[in-house]
Amino acid sequence: KLCIAELVWVRDRTMDGYIMPEPGDLDSLELLTLSKGKCALKCRSYEWCSSFFYNDLTGSCSLRTLVVKTVSGAVPVTEFVYYRAATEWCDVRMGFIYYPQANFCFRIDKGPSTSWIDARSRCQDNGMDLVSADTPEKLELLMRTIKETPEYRLMMYTGGIRPFGEWDTPWPDGKPHFIWVNDKPIDASTLPWGPGQPNNLNNVQNCIQIDKNRGLLLNDLDCTDSIAFICEKLE
Repeated sequence: KLCIAELVWVRDRTMDGYIMPEPGDLDSLELLTLSKGKCALKCRSYEWCSSFFYNDLTGSCSLRTLVVKTVSGAVPVTEFVYYRAATEWCDVRMGFIYYPQANFCFRIDKGPSTSWIDARSRCQDNGMDLVSADTPEKLELLMRTIKETPEYRLMMYTGGIRPFGEWDTPWPDGKPHFIWVNDKPIDASTLPWGPGQPNNLNNVQNCIQIDKNRGLLLNDLDCTDSIAFICEKLE
């Protein structure tokens, strides 16, 4: 690992010998540097950068917006190694993904599917909570990471819910009302819902999930359904 510019840069050896093309609509940069440390400094100098590929043979430094979690779609190039940002409190070697541009640390659970209540308990038992994608930047980084990682499961709970006192009732005034588990309100009109969502089917859909079946959009869901979930760790 490298300790550069107030961050720890951790080598992900599962990506050794590969380079992943960045989606064309996201920031990336190709340049030459004299060392991995210089490449890390360059990454830190761009507010959008969270990781980089480095070629020891050529000095090629390839900066990335997203954290890469799969070799699916990657190009084999023997000399490349891959580093991603981390901090002491967000250890990416423990399965976390860290985005310094949003100070955003989360982990997509790989354990058994479960209900929303049990999912939250499992997050909290490990000093976390279900993810609150409470800024446009956090939501975009979360959704794009899931999109670019085919191995993740199809449906995942977030920390978006109806206020507990409104569960299993019709929407007040017929309008959706959600909050994040950190108590920040949600403007439902700004979220990327799937077609016809949210709809509070049978007045029991109290939880917000990310649904890859619906084109990686959001959906309201019965909180007793067993699906995967995403935990967020705070500094």
